[in-house]
Amino acid sequence: MFRLVFIITVLECLIITPSKANRENMVEGGAIHFYGAVVGTSCSVDTQSLQQTIMLDQVTANTFSGLGSWASAKPFWIKLEQCDANTNQFASVMFTGQADESDPQVFKAGYGGDSARGVGIGIFDESGELVVPNTTPKLKSAITAGQNIIFYTAKYRATSAHVEPGKTSATINFAIIYQ
Repeated sequence: MFRLVFIITVLECLIITPSKANRENMVEGGAIHFYGAVVGTSCSVDTQSLQQTIMLDQVTANTFSGLGSWASAKPFWIKLEQCDANTNQFASVMFTGQADESDPQVFKAGYGGDSARGVGIGIFDESGELVVPNTTPKLKSAITAGQNIIFYTAKYRATSAHVEPGKTSATINFAIIYQ
């Protein structure tokens, strides 16, 4: 009986005590969040295209020659991967967000007291056509097997005769429409 108690005590010291010590020295570190989706479409959107930050160039307020004038073209793209050309033949990108109150052909640029006034952000497709916010796109890009890249350009547009300097920013969402 004494041997059994002795063996249990020794085993407890060897097995349980180290795990208790590890827990006593353990500090909770945080959390890891995983995001993703399983899609039932022709293609998947490349991870880098999902959450893009496009840095538009700084321009001076006098760059704009008047209402409706454009400045500072900045190219960007949306990459589609693992495309199956047999499922759908075309993909279009619809851009949604807050349109400018003075010029609904472009997105509102700037929020808050330190934002620029009289300027919006327009998006052009690869054929050079203005993509109107919150509308079904005109351009249909042919889907080929594998990877497909759809190119766009963003530009500032004067939405009033007088542009006031300040910060510009916009959150513009996109959705892929397959045909």
